Amino acid sequence: YFGRAGFDAITVAVVPEEKLAIVSGFVMHDQHFAPHPFGGYVPLDVPRWLEVYGEILGEDSPVERVIWGMAGEVWPKERALTRFDYSKKLWERTKALAAEGMTLEQVQEKLSLENEFAFVKEMQSYKDHGDDWLRPQHVGHVRVFFLQHKIVATDSIRKLLETANVEAAVARCRELLADPGEYYIDEAIINSLGYFLLARDRGDDAVEMLKLNVEAFPESANAYDSLGEAYAARGDTELAIESYRKSLELNPNNDNAEKKLRELGAEK
Repeated sequence: YFGRAGFDAITVAVVPEEKLAIVSGFVMHDQHFAPHPFGGYVPLDVPRWLEVYGEILGEDSPVERVIWGMAGEVWPKERALTRFDYSKKLWERTKALAAEGMTLEQVQEKLSLENEFAFVKEMQSYKDHGDDWLRPQHVGHVRVFFLQHKIVATDSIRKLLETANVEAAVARCRELLADPGEYYIDEAIINSLGYFLLARDRGDDAVEMLKLNVEAFPESANAYDSLGEAYAARGDTELAIESYRKSLELNPNNDNAEKKLRELGAEK
């Protein structure tokens, strides 16, 4: 049992006679740099990953080759070990820095490819795909690992939205934005709460949640884009247009905002 990765539990088979390990599922292959392909937050069994990696790649293991995932890529043990070392160091460092009280932004800087993780540029994956591919991969992995050491606010705020009113949920978000403590909250989390409400036909509540997001993150084009969608969903065309225009002002390459403005009969 390899442990939960993404939304699934994964198993590993070792075939000693073939000096082979087979890691099933969509866990780790050439399209991802670490064994979690999903950018959003889900609980992961990272300690179990490291335990299993250590067993199948250790000095006493007969394994010389690893077949990864649905793509069936075959890696020599040495390449698999470099991925193991990357995951292990990333887990240990994000855990330690989270315990020190660092923010995600501080951790991203400290563990960047220019600082502690400069060694990544010598790995085969970097040489195969280059900076433009690997850099956002690494940023995403740091975020996912960091969040494993925090209480992500999503579930507790959703419970408030189900058991209380949106005002209570927005107030709690404000508290956590001001002083998160052991919790973690960011623009993406608030945005997801807005869409949680939209999906339940709670358009007025979604607007209130997404208004908080643009208040808290006024430089985010995506926050204004989402608010525009909420306004449009409840029929507030002028406010939707205003939000989409602000999104385009912040990000002139926002094709979705341009499309929505055309659909609403407005120009940039």
